Amino acid sequence: IKSMFKDYDEWNKMHDKVEKLANEFEEYKDTLTNSSNDLLKGIKDYETMYRNLMNLYSFASMNLDIDTRDSTAQALESKAVSLYTKVSEKSSFVTPMILESDEDIIRGYLEENEELSEYKQFFDNIFRGKKHVLSAREEAIMAQVSEIGTASSNTFSMLNNADLKFPKI
Repeated sequence: IKSMFKDYDEWNKMHDKVEKLANEFEEYKDTLTNSSNDLLKGIKDYETMYRNLMNLYSFASMNLDIDTRDSTAQALESKAVSLYTKVSEKSSFVTPMILESDEDIIRGYLEENEELSEYKQFFDNIFRGKKHVLSAREEAIMAQVSEIGTASSNTFSMLNNADLKFPKI
């Protein structure tokens, strides 16, 4: 775990960085699919934001797995889940916006920009799942309630792993 973040201060700095990226990411709402360069910049920022978010969440989750009774680890995991919800909400427009664009235009961007073509699989997955994607507004709502959806599972996990002590037979 220490290879991910040397201490909680470093974790908190990355948390603040990802939160800032999430807040700034909304600027792509109007420009993401305007050109191959706009799309590349947006997808790179999206990828960076989620990669760092996954590192934060993994670190927090692994610390909690060590001892579910540790209040610091509980707080860290809770903070990571809240950030995940925020990032999901702030970036929920990406898939619907790409799908609202003409697929041929996006494919043209991939051919036009060699660096963007590295994300071909990403776009293929989006277009393949087209019939399962909600509107940008509906995707944002789903992102906002994701934290609520895991509350009962988290409560069970805490009780099952930390608070309930079973006698030995």
